[in-house]
Amino acid sequence: MTYPYKNAGFTLIELLVVLSISMFMISLIGGLTVDSLKKNRAKAEIMELEDVVLKATMESFLYERALLLIVEDQELQLKSRDNLIYSKRFEYLSFESNVVEFNKWGLPTKPSLFIEVFGRKRRIQLSSSSENA
Repeated sequence: MTYPYKNAGFTLIELLVVLSISMFMISLIGGLTVDSLKKNRAKAEIMELEDVVLKATMESFLYERALLLIVEDQELQLKSRDNLIYSKRFEYLSFESNVVEFNKWGLPTKPSLFIEVFGRKRRIQLSSSSENA
């Protein structure tokens, strides 16, 4: 007895090879996607830090009061002399222990702040270049 469709379809070995190749390709793409997602979240945290610095500058100028920006490890706190205004723990950013005071005119006592992102140091400008001149 002969079967007319004897060569139709795929063998189990062929299916396993195709599945293993496709899983390998998916794992490569998935790893790149996760790295890209982490980098984008770190960029968002840097932007949030810059927003806090701008908020400190504006608030100290508008209300004519000194503010303290305190950073240590992955923690950031913005305080007035009396109370805590803002607090944040970052996931991807880390800081050396540092305290920056914004005087009542909104000017920081230090021109920049150093952060570390994925093992690389980066400098965040706290005041514009025109103020430093």
